[in-house]
Amino acid sequence: LPEYMVPSHFILVEHIPLTGNGKLDRKALPAPELQADNLYVAPRNTLETQLCEIWQQVLGLEQVGIEDNFFQIGGDSISAIRLMNACNKELDLNIPISALFEHTHIAAIVDNLETLSADIEIKAGSGSQQEQTNSMRI
Repeated sequence: LPEYMVPSHFILVEHIPLTGNGKLDRKALPAPELQADNLYVAPRNTLETQLCEIWQQVLGLEQVGIEDNFFQIGGDSISAIRLMNACNKELDLNIPISALFEHTHIAAIVDNLETLSADIEIKAGSGSQQEQTNSMRI
């Protein structure tokens, strides 16, 4: 399986909590204790600081470093969409969501931002005006 599809954590429970209808009661399950494998690496510049703050908001974490893997600290495909929307809204960065699956750390995203921006511009430079608008809003 690709790294982003492998569960980031497993929790051993004595019994599975059920609702009155006999279905899994997800709210009654214990919250996982998420730990990053890496030591905290502080942001090196303003953009990294802003991205760390957005990751913290989206994932509900107190601290995110630039070497923390998005999926290992609790991210999933839905939070990836929320993250990219927040980056677009707050920083005016139109990064394709596929970039997060390829570059799972803030440092890697920032280091590859020029390449990602060039890819977006190339896509926008070809095709009709409608295709240009769609490719810019990936």
